[in-house]
Amino acid sequence: MNFGAKNLPIYHVGSSDRNPLTWGEIKEEVIKFWNSNVSQSKVGKAYVTVTENEWIIRLKKLQRQIPVQAYLRLAPFLGKQHEKNAQKMNKTIKRG
Repeated sequence: MNFGAKNLPIYHVGSSDRNPLTWGEIKEEVIKFWNSNVSQSKVGKAYVTVTENEWIIRLKKLQRQIPVQAYLRLAPFLGKQHEKNAQKMNKTIKRG
């Protein structure tokens, strides 16, 4: 699938009380989709957290940021390519 294409297919999905789709099922389908349609800037496997709890959201962001920040600090000692990789990872994490 080419996400940059102008003719991107759009799929409408619905649920009803006869055949309800739970948030858990939607979460699993989203994870399955993102892990099977890998972007070029993928840092790791996709995982989705469905919550309104602000502390859980902050914790998940911190769990993504800590390894990237450590890599950013070690990269200058590992070489130019590691520095480029670390900067790219940092940019990707900040967008998400």
